[in-house]
Amino acid sequence: MKQLFMATVLLLGSMSVLAAEPSAVTKSKVKADGEITIVQRPVISGLWGMTIPNTQCVEYYNFKENNKVVVNSDQEWSTGLYEYQPSADNGPVAGLALQITSNNSQPDCSGKTMPASNEVLQYYVRWQDANNIQFCGSNESRSCVVGLRRILP
Repeated sequence: MKQLFMATVLLLGSMSVLAAEPSAVTKSKVKADGEITIVQRPVISGLWGMTIPNTQCVEYYNFKENNKVVVNSDQEWSTGLYEYQPSADNGPVAGLALQITSNNSQPDCSGKTMPASNEVLQYYVRWQDANNIQFCGSNESRSCVVGLRRILP
């Protein structure tokens, strides 16, 4: 009975998270000794894809739970760090700082080879829905330059 109650509470809690504006994803882990650990991760965590205009190439962004990011663009593989900051009022615009720290110096979707510069790029993330976001130069929608769609949670 206790397990049924816990399952119901977790199900209802997850439904309320999905109904709210994206902010954070909560998941639970059950250890071998039966202890449950609740882990929150940024809602941006997961695999995202961006189709490059006028090409068949897709650039992939894998935002990991530990604030690391892996980017794959054609033959180029890059790794780096990110910091995601949800909006204070749970609005549709959040902040993202992205720093690429290394890459394999191969051509990306544009055919160019770019060295890792350790430069910190700052974007506004505009949530269109739970599976589609845009990277913007400001918090206004007319400055959005790229769109990404969620591939895996």
